[in-house]
Amino acid sequence: MHCPIEHEETVDDLLDYAVGRLEPAKLSQLRRHVATCEKCANFTLGYREISHALDCWQAPEVTSDFNRRVLHRIEMEPPSPWYRVLFDFRFSPRLATAILVLWLLAIVGFTFNHSAGSAEPAGPRIDASQANRLEATLDDLQLLHQLDSSAPASY
Repeated sequence: MHCPIEHEETVDDLLDYAVGRLEPAKLSQLRRHVATCEKCANFTLGYREISHALDCWQAPEVTSDFNRRVLHRIEMEPPSPWYRVLFDFRFSPRLATAILVLWLLAIVGFTFNHSAGSAEPAGPRIDASQANRLEATLDDLQLLHQLDSSAPASY
């Protein structure tokens, strides 16, 4: 038999054995194992002691004015400063969901905003100095064309 402490699927059998609720089919086999395995014997003994102590424990009686004293102590507690509310974060699934949704919306909005604004123009990019040189060249060509058209054909 493999050791029940070392295998998660059989540790419940050891717990049932310790409190006397193990089914008879497994009882003799587990009893032999506990007799030879020091770990299981110590676990069983410790579990039985804890179970017995919990069974014997009696909760103290609550006094009749318990609720009144608790409420009085709550009322006597000084109020928290207003700024503590800003730093008093309590984790809740609703808050986590809201933060996640806002974060995803920000990412999607940022992605779509930049992808729409970063569309490249169809033509090549020309900087200002290239545009000025191109304009000067076109002006020169226009001047040459005017000179050519005003000169008499001599051939």
